Amino acid sequence: MSESETAVSGERRAAISPFQAISAGIVAAGGALGLSEILSGLSRKIPSLVVSVAEEIVDITPGFIARWSIDTLGTAQKPALVWGIVIVSILLGAVLGWPSRKRWWVMPAGLEVFAVVGGWAAARNPLSSDGLGWMSGLLSGAFGIAVFMSLYALALFSRLSREEEPSEDEARPVPMVGRGRFNDRRRFVGAVGIMAGASLAGGLLGRWLRRRDTVEGAREGVAEALQGRTIATPTARATPRPTESASESATPTATATPEAADADPTAEATPEATAEPTPSVTAEPVREPNFDYIAGIAPLITPNEDFYLIDTALSYPQIDPADWSLRIHGMVDQEVEISFDELLDLGLVREQVTLSCVSNRVGGRLVGNAEWVGVPLATVLDQAGVQPRATQIVGRSVDRWTAGFPTAVALDGRIAMVAVQMNGEPLPISHGFPARLVVAGLYGYVSATKWLSDIELTTWEAFNGYWIPRGWAKEGPIKTQSRIDVPRRDSTIDPGPTAIAGVAWAPSRAIEKVEVQVNDEDWVEAELSRETTINSWRQWMVTWNATPGEHQVRVRATDGTGTTQTSEISNPAPDGATGWHTIQVRADEA
Repeated sequence: MSESETAVSGERRAAISPFQAISAGIVAAGGALGLSEILSGLSRKIPSLVVSVAEEIVDITPGFIARWSIDTLGTAQKPALVWGIVIVSILLGAVLGWPSRKRWWVMPAGLEVFAVVGGWAAARNPLSSDGLGWMSGLLSGAFGIAVFMSLYALALFSRLSREEEPSEDEARPVPMVGRGRFNDRRRFVGAVGIMAGASLAGGLLGRWLRRRDTVEGAREGVAEALQGRTIATPTARATPRPTESASESATPTATATPEAADADPTAEATPEATAEPTPSVTAEPVREPNFDYIAGIAPLITPNEDFYLIDTALSYPQIDPADWSLRIHGMVDQEVEISFDELLDLGLVREQVTLSCVSNRVGGRLVGNAEWVGVPLATVLDQAGVQPRATQIVGRSVDRWTAGFPTAVALDGRIAMVAVQMNGEPLPISHGFPARLVVAGLYGYVSATKWLSDIELTTWEAFNGYWIPRGWAKEGPIKTQSRIDVPRRDSTIDPGPTAIAGVAWAPSRAIEKVEVQVNDEDWVEAELSRETTINSWRQWMVTWNATPGEHQVRVRATDGTGTTQTSEISNPAPDGATGWHTIQVRADEA
């Protein structure tokens, strides 16, 4: 046998071409994913296989990787993970398709593994039916195998038909061979295109069906149920204040006026050449309820659609209040289970509360202020009776997420509630509908349980919430913080009078004072918006007479206890970032 004949014989050991094998593998993987999405759209009890696998990955992800993903991607981390799983699945289809050109069973075996892993993850989803989860995985895997074998058979038939050897006295016309190869390839490519399109359409159809099958209608029912109910406003609106007034504690350059100078005999006798330079930053007494009119400043109330979202849920639970109940158990006098209507009957309160993610960096946007309506947590706990030895409250979500905080926090008079309304409407699904925990003064990772289903009373040592084993501190009081919103970092502004403005927060302690420094000038006390509640952030502003050139602007806040935020810079882990928010700006003629 000649070398050329040996080469041809070796080539024929591959039943189909690499292009055909890889294409069939990609389309088969896509087909399996597409069918799984359609099935998940048919019932809330059938979760998406992609989302289920992603949730298992989230659960086993080490804390340092989770922190990196939040710092790097922020609220885009979850879509990035889901799309990453889709892309990896498609790439695995290509990888498994390559050896399948010689060993046809490789790709089907890989799809069987896909079915088992997907079914297992779906069955573990707390909102799904075990049987339906396994069914979704197995059906999707079987469909992927059917797609692959169909394309494999088409490619194999096309190749065999081309390789039929003519007899020695018959010559196959070369033009016919070329045309046949072209038609066979076109037929295969057409089949691949049709199946790929169907897979994509299936995925989109599944997503559309899931979006239609939501509890938005139930939210409208909750809105009606809340209408006409009496909603109380807590009477405790302020913390003890220092005896020194804000104007008395301000720096001279911030509050000096011509009238004040005229009243000072020393000032009148000072020669003009030695007079104090005119400060570039000034502030006026409080005169505005808020500074929402300043372009670029965070509004006093953060709209629901703009409120930050950081959680582990890759698919938001769809919970009908008619089927919801809250179980209170553990170290209590009697275990109780409260329906949604029974919860509302316990009495509602309204309060503005600023929430912050512990991953928020100095100057970051993972913070927001909303008006919440809910039932005081102390009232809810009274239904079961808290035992004296219970030192920790553990909130559990329907998707297994947990957070724990000291029992004393719920009983020390601060705002801690089972919230049902956010900014005048029932909780958005993404923010925990139908009920969630809101605790003033604590970072969300230790308190803000969304889609609340269970409250357990236990000891401080007996349980660690979701994020504690992943490297975050067990206690998570929100640190006093301030942020510059206007002007933006590294922006160019016109010289002359301009506003420097932003927000400051210290929930449960209030904001007493905010100070601003430009370059190396003295700190100047800012004008604050009126205080609505000690749990809400306050807007602040000063007027700056910007001169041409580069400038550094920094801000610091003092809370109601008299504590000024530290200048020491620290990262968010393990218990929240610290430092003064500092920006660089340039004033330049247009």
